[in-house]
Amino acid sequence: MTLVNTDSNVMETKLATFKTAKFYKIPPPEVIPDTAFSVDETNGSKGYKESQVVRYRFQPENWRLKHSNYLFKGSIELHELQSLDALESSRDLSSELKCRLTINAPGIDRWGTAYYEKVYHDGLPVTNYKQSSPFMTIQKIIHQHYVVILTEEDKKIAIGMILQDFFDDLRLTSNLKDFEERFRKLLAFKDNFVNESPKTAKEERSEGSPNKFNIDEDDEFGDFVSN
Repeated sequence: MTLVNTDSNVMETKLATFKTAKFYKIPPPEVIPDTAFSVDETNGSKGYKESQVVRYRFQPENWRLKHSNYLFKGSIELHELQSLDALESSRDLSSELKCRLTINAPGIDRWGTAYYEKVYHDGLPVTNYKQSSPFMTIQKIIHQHYVVILTEEDKKIAIGMILQDFFDDLRLTSNLKDFEERFRKLLAFKDNFVNESPKTAKEERSEGSPNKFNIDEDDEFGDFVSN
């Protein structure tokens, strides 16, 4: 990891660079409504709860069938951005700690960017086809093949990405998992700090203490909405 910027109260760290990737225009996914089941800790008699989800099914094996789908060969960078006052901020941690993927095209730096977060479809959580884990804006579909959902002003645009190097595929997967773990640990630290002595924290905040913060106890990693 390399510290690259501390401007505007944000510490920016370069996590990794991947020098060879190919990018493609891809058709929209097949959208499959479904029901997910998870453990219901509030209802011991039933034992599980149902929730409506949407599954996305992409066909990465078809991306290279048409030459017109090919965009360019470029590189990507993965950066972590953390607010310097993330521990004291009353905002959700998702606003204070982010992971950004930047695509560099030939002759064009920062051709596109994607922020690592969950995807929602008409307000419903999205999962990958035949998987239970959330569908993310940087989502591996099969080995070395990813869907990347770019942020363009107020729009979300999905493109296909194929990492040419097998070890880059392993590194990117590892980098994203490491970021998730750092997010969870920082969130747990904030939660524990508040929950250890909530009365004292409340009293100190009322006295104007700058070292306490107010967070949503239900917040979880990646609880974002992508339209």
